[in-house]
Parts: sequence; structure tokens; C-alpha cells
Amino acid sequence: MLEKYQIAGAEFLAKRKHALLADDMGLGKTAQAITACDMLELKNILVVCPASVKGHWEDEFEKWSTYANFIHKVESARYRVDPDANIVIVNYDMLLKDLVFKDLIAREWDVLICDEAHYLKTLTSERSKRTLGKFGLVQRATYKWLLTGTPIQNRPVDLFPMLYVLNRKALGRYDDFEKFVMYFCDGYYDRHTNQPRAHGSSNEKELAKSLEGFMLRRTLENELPETTVQVVRLKKEISLEKIESKIQDQEDFLFKPMDELGALASLRQEIALAKMQQCVNYIKDTLKTIDKVVVFAYHRAVISGVADKLKQFKPVKFYGGLTSKQREEAKDKFINDPKCKVFIGQLTAAGTGLDGLQKVCHHMIFVEIDWSPYRQCIGRLKRKGQKKDKVIVQILVCKDSMEEAMLGTVKSKLNDIDNILGDKK
Repeated sequence: MLEKYQIAGAEFLAKRKHALLADDMGLGKTAQAITACDMLELKNILVVCPASVKGHWEDEFEKWSTYANFIHKVESARYRVDPDANIVIVNYDMLLKDLVFKDLIAREWDVLICDEAHYLKTLTSERSKRTLGKFGLVQRATYKWLLTGTPIQNRPVDLFPMLYVLNRKALGRYDDFEKFVMYFCDGYYDRHTNQPRAHGSSNEKELAKSLEGFMLRRTLENELPETTVQVVRLKKEISLEKIESKIQDQEDFLFKPMDELGALASLRQEIALAKMQQCVNYIKDTLKTIDKVVVFAYHRAVISGVADKLKQFKPVKFYGGLTSKQREEAKDKFINDPKCKVFIGQLTAAGTGLDGLQKVCHHMIFVEIDWSPYRQCIGRLKRKGQKKDKVIVQILVCKDSMEEAMLGTVKSKLNDIDNILGDKK
């Protein structure tokens, strides 16, 4: 049975052709969207989501929908989308396959549901064009609903594609990218290209007002476990000092998300590898007092290195590139196998669409950090079903390092996001 707030969320969607459901992680956005479809008797439904949650959507339709639905999960570009299916579930990357996209764009949909809609934060990306663009799927649907617990992952500019396509009138005179960036994102003009660039956040209260009526967000902070975030300072060794000396543009290193750094991302990997043994020792010490721990890293080399050094604890790895079956097997082993003490997740791949870890674990350790998925990762444990009354989050950084300086700016960024989304401090 749905909670009262979930029924209210379903009604919010059902009353709006364009809407953003931004409830915090773990509050059942999927069930609310499916219930809204039933309320409107919508039977021609397209769900676009990350690959890791396609199975979850199928299960949730079977659980919450009152109709006898014919569901087709698009698993491969080699097969055509079944024209008889009234519910089609496809992952974002599959939209880049021309045959799949051709089948989808040829149909008219009652509703387009974009789950983890922060995947569409860049209008110029091909996945965004094929979803929200002038010739995208959004043009073929009557109702368009976006779901994400983190509508702003890094900076307010992340909101622009959602608002520009589905709520443009609310932006008033700031309804193009240049004006939006300059007014709401502390923008500036690049001295080489003269193009507008987002630097941070500005005029947060006005941006928050543009979300009224379009976005519904509940955090239920009082009903979720308390979270304690600790920064654990490790020793800064000579090898790390040498790596940091290679970095010319420290602002780019500190302020850009990993996937925008290019060559600098490899330096972040070097930093993580340089401190890895200290991190492993810390994890081993932690496991002397708790039963299981969730570890987050970014680079595959770091994930594999930590796993190799923790073999005695039967770790599982969860990263991009795994099949849906492999992801489920990794999750199930951590939850059900008492000998499996460590879950090592990639920040991006394991930061979304992963439920169940909270049933057996309340302790999380970051051995690498990045801006975008920080809160989503914490949401893997801080969610409904958590058995403990407190979630412990520890971030391992070397003393007086660039990573430590990077963390020093996180608080102000998160405050800006809270001001825009209306979250309580």
C-alpha cells in the first residue's frame, strides 16, 4: 500500500502534463509515477532509465499497476521494439542505437517518464537531444514526467535543460542558456571562446521560484536515519606531493566533475592509487568493529586494487560495464552472504538505482571523491529500510592535499543547492 505522501505525489504528476518529481532517494518515485499512469488510465508508456534499473521498473509495474500490461524491456539493439507492447522500458545508452530510436520515435506515447533525469543535464549531449531535443522523444508524448532525487548534481546549470524544455515560461527573461548562466550560475565569458560558462550559483531564491508548481520534492528528513559525515585525514606521503606538483590548473582540478576533466582525471587516479594502501588499512580496521562496509571509488583501477587487497573479506565490485544480471548478483551476494563484508561501488554506476544495501549496512567509506554523485551515494544507505538509527559516512583524504581543499568547498555548494530546492539544513 502506498504511503500518503506517495499518493499525493502520484496526484501531483497526474494533474500536470509536464512535471519534475524530485523526492529524495528511497522514497518511491517509481511507484508514484506508475500510480499516476493508472490514475489517468495511460496505457502507452515509455520509460527511459539507467540500464541498472530496467528490471526494477518491470518489477514495480507488476507490483503497482492494476492493468494486465505487456512490458518490453529493450535489451539489445539487434532486436526491434515490440510494437504490441504497451509499456516499453529502455536505457539511455540504447537511445543512441539508431534502430531502437527509430522504433521509439515512430510511435505516439501517452507518457514519457525519464528516470534519473539528471542524466539529461547537458542539452548538447546526444542522449539529451534524443530525449528532450526538438526532434526527440519528448515531442511524441502527451505527458512528460522527470524523476530524480538530485535535480542539481553539481551546479544550478544542471537544471537548465529540464526547465528550458518543459517549464520555459517560468524562466521569464532568462529563458535562453546565456541569460540563465549569467544570472543564475554566477556566469562569466570564456576569454578564449567568449562563450558563457557557469561558475557557481547566484540569485538562488529567484531560481527556486521558477520551480514552483513544476517540481515536487519531499525529503522526509525526520523519518530517515541521522547521518554523520566525517573527514578522515591520512598522511600525505612524498609520492602524493610529486603527483600534485604536476597539476597546473588547480581550479579545474578542484571544481570540475571527473567526467569533464579529460587528462586531469588520470592525475586524480594517481592520487587515489598513491593513498590506496592507507585506505585499505583503514577499511580493515573498520571491519574489526562492524560487520559490513560500503566503499565508493571512481576509477576502475582503484576499485580493483582495493578489492585485491581485501580478498579475505570476499568483496564484490559494482561498476559501469557490468550486465544487469552481474549487478544483481553483486548486490545479492553482499546482502545475503555473511562472508561478503565489502561492497565496492563506482561513484557513478552505484550512486543511482541501487536499493537493498541499507538492510545489512550502515557504514560507508569514500576512497575517492567527485562532485556529482556525493549525495546519491550516501542515499544508498540513508533510505527507508535502514536498520540502524545512524548512517556513518567517512571520507578519506590526505592531510593538506588538493582533495582536502576540494572538500572545503563542498559545504557552500550544498548550501546553494539546498536554497534552490528548498531542502532543510
